[in-house]
Amino acid sequence: MLKKILAILLAMMSMFLFAACGQTDNSGNSGDNSADSGKQSVVAPDYSDSDLVMPTYGYTPPPLRNGIDYRTEERYKEYRDAGLNILLLQADDGYDGEAWDSSELKKKMDMAESAGNDKIIMFDQRLWRLCGYYDIGLVGSDKQFATTGQLDDYVRNCVKDYSKHSAFYGIQLRDEPDIHKLKCMGDLYKSLKRVLPDAFIQINLFPANSSNMSRNYYTMDTAGKSLADCYKEYLLKFLEYSGADYIMFDSYPLAPSSIRADHFTTLQVANEVAKEKGVSVYAVAQTCSYSSNGSKKTRICSEDDLYWQTNLYLGMGIKQISYFNYWRKKASDNEEFFDNASFINEAGEKTAIYGYMQNIHAEMQNLAKVILNFNYKGCKVVAPTPSDFSTSYLGGLVEADLAKISDLKAEANDAALITELYDEKNGNYMYMLQNILDPILDDDEEEPCNTDLTLTVTFKDLKAGKLIVYDKGNPTTVELDGGKYTITLKAGHAVYVIPY
Repeated sequence: MLKKILAILLAMMSMFLFAACGQTDNSGNSGDNSADSGKQSVVAPDYSDSDLVMPTYGYTPPPLRNGIDYRTEERYKEYRDAGLNILLLQADDGYDGEAWDSSELKKKMDMAESAGNDKIIMFDQRLWRLCGYYDIGLVGSDKQFATTGQLDDYVRNCVKDYSKHSAFYGIQLRDEPDIHKLKCMGDLYKSLKRVLPDAFIQINLFPANSSNMSRNYYTMDTAGKSLADCYKEYLLKFLEYSGADYIMFDSYPLAPSSIRADHFTTLQVANEVAKEKGVSVYAVAQTCSYSSNGSKKTRICSEDDLYWQTNLYLGMGIKQISYFNYWRKKASDNEEFFDNASFINEAGEKTAIYGYMQNIHAEMQNLAKVILNFNYKGCKVVAPTPSDFSTSYLGGLVEADLAKISDLKAEANDAALITELYDEKNGNYMYMLQNILDPILDDDEEEPCNTDLTLTVTFKDLKAGKLIVYDKGNPTTVELDGGKYTITLKAGHAVYVIPY
């Protein structure tokens, strides 16, 4: 009898040990805790089922210019083929309440939709005029509308025809409002969202700029405050008045011979506010070269300049990218826009920028399926000293500890920006590793002045000891040796990695 009991117990123990050897970890893969493996078998992060797309569009769409009407189906298709998936029809194609069926706006929207533009932001002159009141709202006994109901009725009447168009996507309000216009624009924004809850209502704000601060564009009380302080007040006031779910700004950092430091202040503060308030950040990129009052402000972008901007925006968690300009903008009283600095020049010809951005957009949309699942968390700058150049333009960034990186090393005369993004739903981290040196060309405008970056990153706390590396949107898997990954990048270029 005792022998039988012992036999049964031995059989049960054998079954238990066999089951334990085959048990799985949380990923569903067989666990391997052997001393010689040192790595767990885990499922790689997978975003193959994502259908996310980066929204993109350009200011100054095909115009009526020099007696030639470029607003044709062919030109709208050309716009779409550049990789721009939203069409922004601005004041030149604006609507002012005329008979809808015979209106120029309807003709342009019909034509653009036939060319494949199924998302169109339009411009309503009547709503634009409501955005011009200083330091007062739109609703009240002594205001434009006695009640919110009256304002909503007016807005509903304005949008009743064009909002039914199958390609209608949204409405552009005033560009770059200062602090004095935010209250009336906020009232109008809220009314439009009550009437058209699914429409995109576009309000592009100022970037952080010291001259704007001196003009009291951000706040009337600047005493003892930094540019970042004043800019934060401005962004918070916009969100308070409008209740918007995004912050949007335009910033043109590539000066004739340097990079503007306030570009990084803008990005830093916008992300700080976005995190506090739970909103997204949208940005306008530089595809223009212009002078103001005779002083040249920005340069014509090279291909590396365009990569520099795009990678920085993606790495800083930007969720929508637009461009100033698509077509060369007309000169104004105090500004001149130089030719061949946008997608299309004055003569209606594609520039080199058109081709560069067409390729960059294709690469970016491959990455967008993944990166749009992540939100910006923080950054580190690696810039060994002494060096042969200044990286003072990075001073607007506030550095943070990185969750999965233990060490960063770069060679002399290199400068790297490492940003951390996090996918809260799936618990994954992503890092952008960018050569943040100015990609400015030499005097012959043929070769970049600055050096390639060689960066070594040591990762920590990884289960599989691997990275998914996205280079120009294409993923590869890299197995790490001792957690180390080394990459060489041209100025402006970047890779995006997901450690696991």
